Amino acid sequence: MTDWGRRMYPRAPDCQLSFFNFLMPSPSSALPAARLLKSWPTRLGHSVRRGPLVLGAVAGISGIVMIDQGRMGLFSIGALLLVGWTAWLHYRRSALTVIAAGALVAFLLLGWRQQERLAGIHAFPLAQALSEGKTIRVEGEGWIAAPVNEGERSIATMMQLERLVIGGRELSCDHRVPVWAQKLPGSLEYGTSVRFTGRLLPLEGPAVPGAFDAKAFYFRQAGSLGKLEIAEGDSFVRLDHQRGSGLVRYALRLRGQLEEGLLLGISKEHEPYARLIAAMALGAREDSPEELEEYFRISGTMHLFAVSGLNVAILAGMLAWIASAVGLPRSRAVPLIILLVLFYAVLTGLSPSALRAALMASAFLAGYSLREKPRLLNSLGFAAILLLAWDPQPLFLPGFQLSFAVLIFIALFAPPLSDRLAKPFLVDPFIPQRLIRPARRAADRVTGSVAAIFAVSIASWLGSLGLLAWHFQSVSPVGILANVFMVPVAGVVMGLAAASLVTYGLHLTWLTLVANRLNVIVSIAMTSMAQFFSSLPGAMIHTGRERPLEGKEAVLRLDLVGERGESAALLEIPEEKGRPLFWMIDSGGDRTYQGRVLPLMRSRGLNRIDALVLTHGDEGHLGAAPAVIHQFRPGLLLESAVENRSPTHREVMEMAQRFGVAPMTLNRGHRLLVGDKASVTVLHPSSLRPGRLADDRALVLKIDYAGRSLLLTSDSGFETERHLLESGADLRADLWIRGQHVDSPSGLNTFVDAISPEAVISSHADFPETERIPQSLRDHLAARRIPLYDLEGAGTVGVEITSDGTLHLTPFAGSEPARSFP
Repeated sequence: MTDWGRRMYPRAPDCQLSFFNFLMPSPSSALPAARLLKSWPTRLGHSVRRGPLVLGAVAGISGIVMIDQGRMGLFSIGALLLVGWTAWLHYRRSALTVIAAGALVAFLLLGWRQQERLAGIHAFPLAQALSEGKTIRVEGEGWIAAPVNEGERSIATMMQLERLVIGGRELSCDHRVPVWAQKLPGSLEYGTSVRFTGRLLPLEGPAVPGAFDAKAFYFRQAGSLGKLEIAEGDSFVRLDHQRGSGLVRYALRLRGQLEEGLLLGISKEHEPYARLIAAMALGAREDSPEELEEYFRISGTMHLFAVSGLNVAILAGMLAWIASAVGLPRSRAVPLIILLVLFYAVLTGLSPSALRAALMASAFLAGYSLREKPRLLNSLGFAAILLLAWDPQPLFLPGFQLSFAVLIFIALFAPPLSDRLAKPFLVDPFIPQRLIRPARRAADRVTGSVAAIFAVSIASWLGSLGLLAWHFQSVSPVGILANVFMVPVAGVVMGLAAASLVTYGLHLTWLTLVANRLNVIVSIAMTSMAQFFSSLPGAMIHTGRERPLEGKEAVLRLDLVGERGESAALLEIPEEKGRPLFWMIDSGGDRTYQGRVLPLMRSRGLNRIDALVLTHGDEGHLGAAPAVIHQFRPGLLLESAVENRSPTHREVMEMAQRFGVAPMTLNRGHRLLVGDKASVTVLHPSSLRPGRLADDRALVLKIDYAGRSLLLTSDSGFETERHLLESGADLRADLWIRGQHVDSPSGLNTFVDAISPEAVISSHADFPETERIPQSLRDHLAARRIPLYDLEGAGTVGVEITSDGTLHLTPFAGSEPARSFP
């Protein structure tokens, strides 16, 4: 019988063909259904023999998941089934016996490793106290276990704890925790031993729906159960001895020197692009520009911004080309390339993505040294077993899952897809090559290369689609096209970076300068591509986990988000006909927007907002407005009629003009009818009394719906509250939403009494002191038994008003319970 897979996809590898032949038998065979069913074990056996390590990896992953979920009974049943299958195959004298035995070993080994890993984590002496949410005052010793990220007044890194002292009792331990320190004990690097005092706190979950889950991430990534905070008043002393791996310490020092080489001769204006090159080539993302990173994220090319499989593949390809050019035999070239690829992973700071990619590439290259055409799926199975045997925990992280899913899809679908895309444009394969003109043969080669790039881009996008939607509630359809254009450019960036580093090491300074300046030009072009693709309509789609309320009771919904005094709000206004209207009231600063607002919008599946309201010129309220306009394209921009003197305001207006967003100014007395039953009234400011500071110019809005009122005073202070009281404005509201004035008191007792709210929601920050909720306000609300929701602790508070006027308040976290006011 003719092999249909070979005829359909003549350039596909054997492992690919076995998969397609198994799933799609030849239509010309016309086998009866009974015969097809009878033949499936043979086909399955054929596929397993061609990729035995894939079966071992699947078995091992199953064992890890069962142990992690505490399903010991299920794990025992799985082991017995594998033992029985192996014994049956041995009895049948099947060639699959060894493969089944290998799957059994992988199942038991990786399951045992996960059990051992979990036991080691929970053996930490303070595990019980941290699980109960306690904060523990400690002193101790440890060593810096990761590169140090330095801020203006603090540092963040990972620390390996070795000794703790609590209440005079000494505890030995071996536990890694994230560290945040407000003071520096001098220069710190990987391996530096330190003595400290501080607080050990439980790791926190996500602050808002869809946000980064530090508790889950650090538990899986480093086995951490808590985090260490070292404040200014604590002790933080550097010790003389070094710990950790000497090779890693040397590689990280070398990385710092090489980063200096990539920045050599680059002006301050172009330094962000040089930092981008350093992030791509060396994994030095500590100083990479966040505004450029956002373009890559939206365009679906974020993998270019960090060391990943693509970067390692480019490096391995360059090394292979050099080895071939100098005539190095394969038996010598492959081990040397593997060593250099592994050292490259160490050079990047042993980032998980770089380490995974290096091990995958090493497994594939090892197979290449043993046979002419290695089986990519088998190499992936081997790499998965090695990585999970070292540490099974990363299996549950998105990065690990995406790495293998993308490569599996590339291995299975890229070759046949490439053939199918190229076939209509290629010369008939039955025409003898000697009859084809050289120009036509060259055109066929270009066509094949372009088809291969498109096929890999489509296959990798399909492989990541489900995981991105699940973990991050967003997908980038434009990434298919963006990667086709940007991946070759990234290859040029990597090549020029390699040339720069080599010439820098050889002290050929003028060549280094030339390579760096050329590379900046190329990286500017690549960033422009990312910016262009990210600005296309529908570049990123937020899938969300929360379904809209279509067909259900009409509800006005307000989600309030705050962090360290910054705040933003998402307002959903129902309409009887058509979809609800979505307004954003303030965007928050960049930190709040990226960490809380954007994850909340992803989780709700918001891809467009109808209006953006800017209450005033505080950076903590409008700092991220340009990014909001760029990604969500509001139809209307509402702001105060009073002059906005914020430096960011000009950028906001330029972005609004670029995307055709219509501006509209609001003044005291304006009343907007929104939707069918909602209204928004402007109580302040007046262009006649603009106010001295930005906070004095903040919009004060009153939202009415279904007989309920919400009063939003933003960062208004004493002057605004006094003016509102003297003007006789109707301040009565069921819910008061407030912020903190930069330098004057707010929350006067008479102002609170005039509002007479049933609840209060307020932003808050411990530092600076002016961002704290005044104690006098807390006391007055407590005396009147008015609940106070602190956005810093709650993360977000959801407000819902139903059509019958019932008010629901639902905090995402914090100590305050959810409440309903009929």
